[in-house]
Amino acid sequence: MESPLIVRPVPEDMSPRTKPEPQVRSPLGSAYLPSDDATDENLIPYLGDEEAYQWYESFDNLGELLANPNPTRTLELLEKLLEHIVNDCKWSPNKIHLFGFGQGGSIALELGLKWWKTHGGANRPECRLGSIVTIAGPLLSYPTLTPHCPTPMLAFHRPESEQTRLTANELAAFRKGFGNSIQEVKASRFGEGMPHSREEWEPIMKFWSSFLSRRSGSGLYQVLSGDA
Repeated sequence: MESPLIVRPVPEDMSPRTKPEPQVRSPLGSAYLPSDDATDENLIPYLGDEEAYQWYESFDNLGELLANPNPTRTLELLEKLLEHIVNDCKWSPNKIHLFGFGQGGSIALELGLKWWKTHGGANRPECRLGSIVTIAGPLLSYPTLTPHCPTPMLAFHRPESEQTRLTANELAAFRKGFGNSIQEVKASRFGEGMPHSREEWEPIMKFWSSFLSRRSGSGLYQVLSGDA
């Protein structure tokens, strides 16, 4: 006997298609620019290393690398920025996706965990951030979260490069914070810096295609088998 088909309406996204211009300025200073197609659906702040010297102090006065750098001040500022984006710009946390390179990747990871501990938790799973991509940036802390942060994350690195590889201990730290919500991408080519070829970008784009939200319009229906 064939299973019957079930037809049900797709819930319409009730969040505003175009986010209102905030009436309160960001604590870090910013300019509001709506998207060109008037659909504000996914926000991907890029935490890079290009214009800034560093996201947090990583060397002492003698130029030696700090064993335990402290990103607290940066994280507090960026948490205020996220609160501004959510509360004043009306973005849902799960539509905010962080992307960082090097130190920026480390900050993206720590910020995702900090946001989950402060604003999410077992009783508010909808408050997680949408996703996190780190390019060769490890966690600076060794978290033990219960429950784990459910934000999907992708870690891109080059195992053959001393500068942009992630160690086994650093990968283990990801699992302590994010559980099984992680995806590791190993670049097969030797190199430094950001992904720089279609081959290297493809797994990142596939990751985003799975987690970037898609706005559903009115009048759409989902067809499922009776076993679904």
